[in-house]
Amino acid sequence: MNKSLAWIGAAAGIVGAILLSLNVGISGWGYAFFIGSSISLSIWAFNEKQNHQLIMQLVFSIINLNGCVQWLT
Repeated sequence: MNKSLAWIGAAAGIVGAILLSLNVGISGWGYAFFIGSSISLSIWAFNEKQNHQLIMQLVFSIINLNGCVQWLT
């Protein structure tokens, strides 16, 4: 299960980056994928006791939530 969380997080991050880089009407959904990626990788990091990765993902979650709000307003 934990390995799956890591792969899901990685894949969601890649999709999010591609969507944002396209800079088209649906690019804002990239932030949703980034948030999903951060949540998945946060759970993985917590389970694996990777505190440095957990802190980074929590910070990324806040940044991506801000990006989502900025995109929607």
